[in-house]
Amino acid sequence: MVKIKDLFIVQLFLFSLVIIGLFSYLFFLENGKSNYEKYKNNLNKMVVSNLFINNFLEKRDTFINFDKVVFQTNSFESFLENILKNDVEKEFGEDFNLSIKKIKKLFLKKTELVERFKSRQASLLNSLHYIYELNHALPKDIKEEKKKLFEEITFLIMQEFIKIDKNEKDIANLITKLEEENKNHLTHKDQLFIVHSKKFIENLNFLENLRTEIYGLDLLNTIQKTQLNLEKIYNEKLKNQFLISFIFFISIIIILSLMYKQHMKAKKIKNELSAFKYAVENSDNSIVLTDAKKNILYVNDNFERITGYQKGDVFGQTPEVLGSGETPQEVYDDLNKKLESGDKWEGEFVNKKKDGTLFYEKASIVPIKIDDKITNYLAIKLDITEYIEQSEELKLSAAIFENIKEGILICGADKRILTVNRGFESILGYSKSELIGEKPSLFKSGFHDFIFYKKMWQDLKDKGSWRGKIYDKKKSGEMIPIWLNISAIKNNNGEVSRYIAVHTSLQEIIKSQKKAEFLAYHDSLTSLPNRVKLESDLEYTINIANRNELEIFVLFIDLDRFKIINDTLGHGIGDELLKIVAKRIKSILRETDILARMGGDEFIVVLDTSRNKKGAGFVCEKILDIIKEPIIIQNNNLTTTASIGVAVFPNDGKDITSLIKNADTAMYYAKKLGKNNYQFYDEKLSLDVHAQLKIEQSLKSAILDNELNFRT
Repeated sequence: MVKIKDLFIVQLFLFSLVIIGLFSYLFFLENGKSNYEKYKNNLNKMVVSNLFINNFLEKRDTFINFDKVVFQTNSFESFLENILKNDVEKEFGEDFNLSIKKIKKLFLKKTELVERFKSRQASLLNSLHYIYELNHALPKDIKEEKKKLFEEITFLIMQEFIKIDKNEKDIANLITKLEEENKNHLTHKDQLFIVHSKKFIENLNFLENLRTEIYGLDLLNTIQKTQLNLEKIYNEKLKNQFLISFIFFISIIIILSLMYKQHMKAKKIKNELSAFKYAVENSDNSIVLTDAKKNILYVNDNFERITGYQKGDVFGQTPEVLGSGETPQEVYDDLNKKLESGDKWEGEFVNKKKDGTLFYEKASIVPIKIDDKITNYLAIKLDITEYIEQSEELKLSAAIFENIKEGILICGADKRILTVNRGFESILGYSKSELIGEKPSLFKSGFHDFIFYKKMWQDLKDKGSWRGKIYDKKKSGEMIPIWLNISAIKNNNGEVSRYIAVHTSLQEIIKSQKKAEFLAYHDSLTSLPNRVKLESDLEYTINIANRNELEIFVLFIDLDRFKIINDTLGHGIGDELLKIVAKRIKSILRETDILARMGGDEFIVVLDTSRNKKGAGFVCEKILDIIKEPIIIQNNNLTTTASIGVAVFPNDGKDITSLIKNADTAMYYAKKLGKNNYQFYDEKLSLDVHAQLKIEQSLKSAILDNELNFRT
């Protein structure tokens, strides 16, 4: 017997070594394959990111989103770090490691050059913007020849910027001509125009040199060579899989041999226990027999029914196969201590079935001794899950009853209160001790009449339940709305034994409804009326003005350069600026005036019908003055202005749409005149807008059809 045990231990040891070695090698191989795919994917993504960065270098005539460029450089660096954080030299050799380090060196150099490129590109756009602004802000009394030079320089710079033609020499000649012809008559703005024009050419040449230097790094070619090298190394590694196949075949032979021997041993033990099996096969309890090492030798049919495991699933395993992790370790410690000393153990387990569900067992385990030596253990177990669950359900119901927010009241058949939960105490302000033995009529508020309560009790009698809204009186005397749900509970004889009433306070729900109604008609940022509320109020004002033959002044306000502040300093500061501007405008209006936010940085003011055109102009001036006062937000000293358009009812429109549209038109005319002013609507403005729109559409069509002929 000892020799058989020793042989089994040797076989088990050899089997374990083979399996551990096999799985270790397969894991190493799979890990190498996984790393190859990871490195390959990261290199491919680096190629894409590099192409995106190169594409950014070619953009000059369109808006450049630097955030996307930063994202791509960060992505490239992330892909590179995903490779470098591994021991690539150990996995794919020194050459591959050197290639990756070279890529990193080239990328760092390229990143440095790209940052310089971004800086100069920003400077270029700044100069271009300034040149454009200065050109459009030329004084009306400027000499025609000087104005023509400004326009020609600006035109050539625009051509150079959008890559229509190379005009550097022509621009330089025109700048020289401008300086010489106006040597003693150059204003400060003229000098700035010249400085920025020269700066534009300087930045343009610098960017071109940077592009040449960046392309000379040849990062793409280095990445592609590294990809080829990686694939070559990996293909060589694949040849080693033949060895894995051979090891696997040998392992299968060993495993089958060991399984066969184990099967024969288990069959022998099964025959020896056949008599015992017959005695316990039909037991209502779950019976488990193990050897001295607690390996399962036998289970009865009831064990299969309760646990879901078949006999073949558990043979050779320990009872720990049923372990759920829910049984305290102290239970197992006590179990092992008693069994090792040869004593009987009794206790309870929380075990797990094959399908993962938990069940409770009360167990009695005794050691079987032969010649004073423990050879087996016998466990007789009873499933007590149903009993435990019923107990837990009672505990859970009690916990829910006490902790639910809804108030629960239970009355006997005599309609006297038996108990209430904490939620009920919280809603109505009474303690449980104050209510036991009382009747629910204690909570009557006087809001409902006798007929209401009569119908309620009739429904309880006929249908067994009643639900509806009711007003009850708290202990403090306050009357509150309650949603009440009452059920009549009957016994086996069909007689009512209990009444259960669930009280839900409607106070918070009503508050939420009021808040939702407010947000439906007001702007969530400034709390001003929104477009829906404005149109409703303006329609009412128009009707009154129409009946009384009065005038209404509609002011369309748009903040100047708000987008620059919002995009530069962030939406948070932009939102704070809008709230402050809204408060300032509101502070100078009458209570009868209307102030609404249309969206973005646009506001509408509807002045009281008592004002005339002069009074409306005075209000516009006050609004302009108060808006341009400095605003400090998070240590940022901000200054903004506004452009205001004014439309008058009924002269400029007799409906909401016309008035707002015409005020908007007047506002854009105010912006055109230099911003920070107000303009009254004139019918000619709409004609000018239509004419300008027609010219813009014609120019766009001509550009698309190549009908424009630019001459230098």
